[in-house]
Amino acid sequence: MANAEVGSLFKQLEGKESGFALQPTHEDTVKNAAEKILNQSIPWDGYKRADLIKDNELELIKKYDKKPEDARRQLIQKDGETYCELFLHLLVKINKEETLQYLLTLIDQLLTENPPSAQIFLNLSSKNTNLPYEPLIRLLNRPNMDWYTYSKASSVAGILFSQSRDVSDDNLKNMCAWVRDNLRKTEEKEICNAISALQKLARKDEFRTAYANDEGLNLLLTILQTKTKSVQIIYTATYCLWLLTYNKTVAESFSKTKLVKELVEIMKRPSTHPKILRMVLATLRNLLNISNNNEQMIDAGVMKPIELFKSRPWADEDIIADIQTLDESLQKNIAVLSTFEVFRK
Repeated sequence: MANAEVGSLFKQLEGKESGFALQPTHEDTVKNAAEKILNQSIPWDGYKRADLIKDNELELIKKYDKKPEDARRQLIQKDGETYCELFLHLLVKINKEETLQYLLTLIDQLLTENPPSAQIFLNLSSKNTNLPYEPLIRLLNRPNMDWYTYSKASSVAGILFSQSRDVSDDNLKNMCAWVRDNLRKTEEKEICNAISALQKLARKDEFRTAYANDEGLNLLLTILQTKTKSVQIIYTATYCLWLLTYNKTVAESFSKTKLVKELVEIMKRPSTHPKILRMVLATLRNLLNISNNNEQMIDAGVMKPIELFKSRPWADEDIIADIQTLDESLQKNIAVLSTFEVFRK
């Protein structure tokens, strides 16, 4: 499926989230930290005296910093390219982590408040091929940074990657490597950073293939099996799997792992949150009739929960449609398998 179509599905799904809130979430933790960071005062004049920023850069940042959203929006409309380039250059020139966190939060805030600004960042590559990704990847690869720094750097990179039409192979490999490395870690915040970034990146088809090529699917399987009891992480992991299934090559690779079985096991649990169940059903529906995924679903006992779900009064029409599609398709497989068993005997 094209990226635009997946993006449309993504927005439809987000529109239904209000009835399925998971509290507290990693996003809540990041948001609370961001509010505290933005309340800090950064010594821009001190950076000027240290010759880390120039007179015109000081003037620009003072016009923007601590100003209301409408005022910031007007500045971006007037001098968007100048500001986007300034923010990225400051990420390179300044080493103090508190200031880096502040700058990353400003950039993330800009992208959230003013989504078209992402294209301004991306257009900088026509002037400097290192922009916009090199400063962000440099921070992600910098050791011993605070979890919040990695969170914001990966969030900004993820937003830009998902909207870019031309990502270099090196940048793609670097981002894939960072996500996989952090999914292997044990700290929950680090896992959340990586899986949240993957949720943005996997909206891009090129990233789906690049990520899954090197044990990417098995890393998500490990998270579902052993690494967490966090409902939010399980939900985001299944969300990422759903996005990955929109690439046919990746969907075929599911049959080479134990992911189908694990997804069915999640379906069977009485405690599974409806938000997670919705993503599991949508993922399995995308895997129908690809490789031997149907047989793996049947062998894992998927029909028992499907029969149970058919009798429930679901408020979400997508869940109803996915249950019906899975049931009808898998019943055909069962009929064929039964006929073959009779013939074999």
